[in-house]
Order: sequence, then C-alpha cells, then structure tokens
Amino acid sequence: ENGSRTLRHYENYSVAVSKQYRTSLFAALNIDQDPDKLQTTHATKGWRQDEIVGGEYQLNNDYYSKNHWDKGHLAPDASAGWGESEEVRVAATNDTYYYTNASLQHKNFNRDEWRDLEAWIRTLEHDSTDKISEITGPIFGEHDRIIHPPGRDLAVIPAGFFKVIAYINKVNSLEVRCFVMCQDAAALVDAKGIVDYQRYQVPISKV
Repeated sequence: ENGSRTLRHYENYSVAVSKQYRTSLFAALNIDQDPDKLQTTHATKGWRQDEIVGGEYQLNNDYYSKNHWDKGHLAPDASAGWGESEEVRVAATNDTYYYTNASLQHKNFNRDEWRDLEAWIRTLEHDSTDKISEITGPIFGEHDRIIHPPGRDLAVIPAGFFKVIAYINKVNSLEVRCFVMCQDAAALVDAKGIVDYQRYQVPISKV
C-alpha cells in the first residue's frame, strides 16, 4: 500500500485500488481452463464492500442504482471462479463480487462487446497449457463523464477499458495480446454488436 492506492489479493486475482477514483486501476487474474476446474459456478454472495480496503475508497450501489451503469467486473466471475473443488470455485466466484472489482460500465457495453471479449478469452484455443494471465483496467482521459448520486461525492466514469492477456501458444512461445475498448457512442448505441477482436487489438505499448 502507498498513499494513492491499495493492493488487495483475492482468490485467483488481485487488484490495485485507486483512492482517488475509488475503483481499481487494474485487476490481475490467472485463468485455469482445465474443464475439471473451470466450471459454471453461481455466486452465493452479492455485491459488497471490502472492509479491509475501506468503504471510503469504493463506489457502492448508489452509483449503479436507477441508471444505465452496470457493476462491470474487472476480473470476470466466470473466468475467476475456478478451483479444485466446488467449495473453492464458489469462494473464488464470491470473491469477484466486491466493489473493488467493479467499474462503471454502460449496460450496452458491459452486456455486449465487453462480455463477448471476456467469453472469447475464457474459451481461448490458441494456448497450449490451459493457463492464461489477464490484466484488466479502466482508462481515464480528459473527456471522462461524471456521475453524482444524491448525497454522494461525484465519481469519474471511465472512457474505456483495456485487457492484456498472456499465454504459451501452440509453438511453445509466450504470446501477448492487448485490447482497448471505448465507451463511445458506437459501443453504447445498442447491445447487439458483433465483436471484431482485431479491431480492438492494439500494440502493448499503447496500454
């Protein structure tokens, strides 16, 4: 921990929480694609504050209520919820429902382009070890929007999000892919888009 951010470790992923933005600057996730470990698992706990981090550094449900903004997972529950047993998988899935792992994502973005990218990575067939490392975070810029719930401090809405994935490919070499998706007019117009991953892929130097 330092003066501007807090590092927090959960089951299968970690986050660096920005005290300024009250959201994580990134979530670093390890995915195990082994079908005996990565199975459909439902959370038994809902969204909640992480008391270790402190509620003053998290955006609670007031920021996501009665508007178009979803609690967008930085570390997706379906990707993080893996483990050797059902008990471990449920615990890992529950760990993704802390507000430290949520970011303001428009519903048409979160339930469309972003969700499709998450699923594509989770079922990636280009790797040779069934193991993928993923880093995800918000992008803040000069023209970010703000949200100001009644009785709460205003918060900045990310202009977009990035994902970096790394894995060992079929020729036993390290491969890295980077994606940037903006919450722009084209992405927010509806929830029926078809994701062209090459369109969103960028050099790692851009992240």
